[in-house]
Amino acid sequence: MAQQYRHIIADNPEQLICNHNLFDLSSERMNKRETKACSAVLNSTLVGLFKTFYGRYAGTEGNLKTEVVDVNLLEVPDPRGVSGPLAKKLRDALKSMSRRKVGRLVEEQLMDCHAPERARRIAEGPIELSEELGQEDRRALDDAVFELLGVEDPAERQGLVCALHETTSLHFRSIRVVEIEKQEQRAGGSSRRFTVQELAADAWDAAELPDPAPLVEWLGKRPECTAGASIPEERPVIRSPSPMFDPNAVYFGKRSNGYVAHMEL
Repeated sequence: MAQQYRHIIADNPEQLICNHNLFDLSSERMNKRETKACSAVLNSTLVGLFKTFYGRYAGTEGNLKTEVVDVNLLEVPDPRGVSGPLAKKLRDALKSMSRRKVGRLVEEQLMDCHAPERARRIAEGPIELSEELGQEDRRALDDAVFELLGVEDPAERQGLVCALHETTSLHFRSIRVVEIEKQEQRAGGSSRRFTVQELAADAWDAAELPDPAPLVEWLGKRPECTAGASIPEERPVIRSPSPMFDPNAVYFGKRSNGYVAHMEL
């Protein structure tokens, strides 16, 4: 019933009894070959994307909940009448996926990110498919699903698979960005200190930016900069503790006879 960035529909050959969080799907209209093909189709990226248009999100962190009514409404490619060779393609792809850990459909760089500004900057850049969407068995499964839908040209199917993976990445990218923003708000906003990992990641991102303007030029272009300040070479000691007298003053050197620089803070 609840899912987020991973898409896994478990097979149940032992017919175990499910509880409220695991729904049991069965059909008396499909033979064994069609049932196996259906299990593969349900694990495809296409169904993983389709399900996000049903159900409802729990909060703002991308946790999707689908009830029975949503599952019944979900559009799924029909495996009935699937040919033997195509059923084998679907079955082999799913079997390969079951031997490994199924990853997330969202980009790893966003999962490693916890700063809203950096997340938005990543979201404005080119798509980097997640490791899961780059797996050969997943691409083979999605290719077979499009063949099941009637796309006979292999080149056309590959184009559709690429478009599907890019669209899926964009969808989960937007969800992840909102999740990071809400986590920051709950943590107290800008009062949180950045970790070493976040500062290192920000520096790494900045290395790919075009050469920035010198600080003096950048400040001169800011509309709120209406005054100048002469900063002494000594280390700053303390900002003026008085909100009434010199609220925008910073003391340099020794406090007893140090310099004072006035600026808009």
